[in-house]
Amino acid sequence: MKLATLMVALALLVAVAVAPARADPLVNPAPIDVPAGVDQAAVQQAIKLALMYRNWLISARQPGRVDATLYLRGNQARIRVDYDARRVRLSYVDSRGLDAGTVAGVQQINGRYLVWIRYLTGDISTNLQHSPRRG
Repeated sequence: MKLATLMVALALLVAVAVAPARADPLVNPAPIDVPAGVDQAAVQQAIKLALMYRNWLISARQPGRVDATLYLRGNQARIRVDYDARRVRLSYVDSRGLDAGTVAGVQQINGRYLVWIRYLTGDISTNLQHSPRRG
C-alpha cells in the first residue's frame, strides 16, 4: 500500500514538473496618464529609471519611443514604450521562452511576463508622480 501511494505521488510530481507553464491572455496594459505639468524629458527619465530598476535593457531610444529587452531566468521579453506629454503606452513586441502563441484566436503568454509588466507600469506611474512639474 505504501509503495502504491509513493508511486502515485512520484507520478504526480513528475507530471507537475514537466507540465508547461500557465499561459494567460496577452493584453497590453492600459496607458499611464502623465500628470499635468510634467514635460517630455521628465517622462523619458521616469521611463528610463523604471526600466533600469527592473533590469530591462534599453535597445533603442528616440523622441517619443523607447525599445527595451528583459533577460531573466533564460527568458527574453521585448517591449516598446511610446510616450508623449499626456500618456505612456507599453506594447509587447516579442519573446523567447515565455510560451507566447495563439490559442483559439487569443494571443497568450506565460503569466510571469504580465507580472513583470505590471511592476514596470507601477514603477513608471510612481516615477511620474514624483517628477518635477513646469511652472
